[in-house]
Amino acid sequence: MTRYEFIKMAESVLKVCDREGIAPSEAAYLPVYEDWVRLTGEGHKKVWIIAYLAQQYGISEATIKRITKKFAKWVKP
Repeated sequence: MTRYEFIKMAESVLKVCDREGIAPSEAAYLPVYEDWVRLTGEGHKKVWIIAYLAQQYGISEATIKRITKKFAKWVKP
């Protein structure tokens, strides 16, 4: 598959990402957010979850907060 074919196939998704300011690099944080959802669902305190995820993934607590805020935001298709 050529680059053109790939972009054409994902054109509508890419346009939404561009309009909403979603960077492709954010996909790297999907496991972090999935763990966030799981741990909050289990009833853990948010302060503990943030500290735990920061340690597990080797990123700052501020980054954890930024990720969870971005990923919880609704996107208009």
